[in-house]
Amino acid sequence: MAAIRFDPRAAGRSVPATKRADRSSKRARFAARLNADARANGRMLLSTLRALDLSPRDLPDITEPRAEALAEWDRRAPLLLGDPQGGAERRPAALQVLEDDIALRFTSRINAERQQALGIDRYVWRSRDDALVRPGHAVRDDRVFFWDEPPEGGHPGEAYNCRCVAEPVLADEPEWRPTIDGSYGRAIDRAILEGAFDAAIDFASDFLPSVDDLWALLDALAELAEVGADAAELAALVVRDALVGLDDGEVARRDALLGAAGAWARGLSRALRDAPALAEGLVAYVGALEARPAELDRAYRRGLATRADVEEAHRERSYVRTSAALYGLATALSARTAAKGLTTRLMRRLGRRTDLGDEAVGASLLARARRARAVSPHADWRRIDNPGIQWGRGIRQQGHPWEQHLATRGDLGEWIAERAPNFKTFDFFDESKGLATSAKTLDTRALSYVRQPRRIFVAMKGYIDKAYAFDRHRVGRYEIRVAQIESITLKLAVPVGTSHEQIKEINRARAYAESLGIEMEVTFVR
Repeated sequence: MAAIRFDPRAAGRSVPATKRADRSSKRARFAARLNADARANGRMLLSTLRALDLSPRDLPDITEPRAEALAEWDRRAPLLLGDPQGGAERRPAALQVLEDDIALRFTSRINAERQQALGIDRYVWRSRDDALVRPGHAVRDDRVFFWDEPPEGGHPGEAYNCRCVAEPVLADEPEWRPTIDGSYGRAIDRAILEGAFDAAIDFASDFLPSVDDLWALLDALAELAEVGADAAELAALVVRDALVGLDDGEVARRDALLGAAGAWARGLSRALRDAPALAEGLVAYVGALEARPAELDRAYRRGLATRADVEEAHRERSYVRTSAALYGLATALSARTAAKGLTTRLMRRLGRRTDLGDEAVGASLLARARRARAVSPHADWRRIDNPGIQWGRGIRQQGHPWEQHLATRGDLGEWIAERAPNFKTFDFFDESKGLATSAKTLDTRALSYVRQPRRIFVAMKGYIDKAYAFDRHRVGRYEIRVAQIESITLKLAVPVGTSHEQIKEINRARAYAESLGIEMEVTFVR
């Protein structure tokens, strides 16, 4: 029988191959553990969020966090498995500790990312209720926290070896309607007076030299009689009303001179027979403004518009009514000159160019008429190119770019994150003005907001309530106290494509914020 020779080189090659096979087996086992943890998290979310009628396909993809968890295992596990100092008997335990750490952080991450991508803005802290729970985590048990405001030490599962879980909360709120009292009617009366006063001043500036004193202006308005006695009288009554008020007889005379804005506009537009597009735009715009206050009043009473929206509608209608009457009563002007004067004034009021041709002006007024017929003011909300927001990717990728964008504007004061990371509630503070600003992003494409748009109001109400209830907060040496705050704004960014039903809920949030003295500004992100 031939002798069997021992080849040390072949033996040397077999040892690494064995190690690689062992390492590959351990890696596959760990990958299976991650998959099992992901499935368990999915079952928890589907069960807890039954009201959203989710299926496993609705859960956000976890390919990236899974790949990163395995990449971390690939970096660290071989060091443990090949460490001659550790001793063969200790390696399994060390590997178990490593895998537990990676798996806990993986589960915590996908839980947070899945919830936020679904539009879940808050969670209940759940501990394991055993002797191993940290005292600091035990006191958080069963309390609600917001994803965008992590408690000290982070969300569940972020601290080393933390076994706590963030259980999603589908918060709800009762239907909200504004409280309407006598101040509502008084605010509308002021807005009407302001609109009429602006119209009288603008009309007078076409014919009179400017004066600094309103009493002097009241005297100077007599000179408008050359333009039209009734126009001069109406302008004087409007200015006098702003200064000292009117008696019943003067009010009746003013209202008689005002007449119906639509009739004045139609009468003036007949003089624009050679400019039909301009005439059409003028009549359409005046007609839309006539109907707008009543529509907005109904929306306000349902909680779908702000009081400021209603006041603005009355202010602009009053401006147009008074302007139409003044130019209509200007008998010294030809009808065409009066009509052109009115349209020029309206274009200036709208901040539009006045050197355009008749067709362009008419088209502009028609466009504004269409906007005025829409109850929601969202057509006038700012639109910007995406400053780097990654929708549905959590607070850092979604919220931080929005804060950066606002910081570059430089009009909100200090960006708090640069001095005090993780500061609660507010993101900017202008100490000189006492202005505190909260910057929020809301992905209206998230499933919970698509299937149940009302949850947009619930989420926004949570943010608004926190801003309203703010008392004081300190991070390091940086502190803000409520006594330092004079006004609060909330800057909300949402993606273009937000649906009509979702915009209704955003407007409800605007109205709710206004009721608490908080200004809410909405920006669409392309």
